[in-house]
Amino acid sequence: MIFKARRSDVESWWARRFLAEHVTMEGTSAFWYRENYKELTALELAHLQQVGHRPSASDHVVFIGGGPLPFSAIEYMLQSGAKITVVEQNPWAVQLSTVLIKQLGLKNAAVEHASGERLDYKGATHLIVAALARHDDAVIRRAMDTADLRMIGVRSADGLRSLLYAPLDSSIDQLHLQPTGGSAVNERVINTLLTFEPGQSKGFDT
Repeated sequence: MIFKARRSDVESWWARRFLAEHVTMEGTSAFWYRENYKELTALELAHLQQVGHRPSASDHVVFIGGGPLPFSAIEYMLQSGAKITVVEQNPWAVQLSTVLIKQLGLKNAAVEHASGERLDYKGATHLIVAALARHDDAVIRRAMDTADLRMIGVRSADGLRSLLYAPLDSSIDQLHLQPTGGSAVNERVINTLLTFEPGQSKGFDT
């Protein structure tokens, strides 16, 4: 929780700076972690390509959790061409990220102030749950109930990396998802995207 709060504070500071400076996309490279977001996305998209679920311009990727500086979602849009929606519960983060996306001229990106457990995911093809988001099982269950998803991704970590990011919530085992592996990591990228295909039946365990 301390790490999450500090990260949010850092991202809020950078979001406010970018807004005050009327920064362009090129100018966002001033953020010291910007290249890591690009590399993280490239690794995840490479994995999605391998398993046959790389998003394209005809797809809609929904991100659960984006914070005030939603560079993961932005990079998915830039690198894949897909439409993206960020679902965020923090109203301050929603305000900052919405204005930033508009300032950057990203017409195929949107931010929605909502709870992932209650959102209507109609039209979504891909779901990605951020490493710092919680209630994985409830979010995924809701998304599968309201959309015809092709791919579900949950960012996770293991080993010493789990000191910063929570490992996968074992409660999602009840959803009978079909695992399709995970994206690569390296010394700079500490999250892996664990991917799943929805099961054939929506008759979940209770």
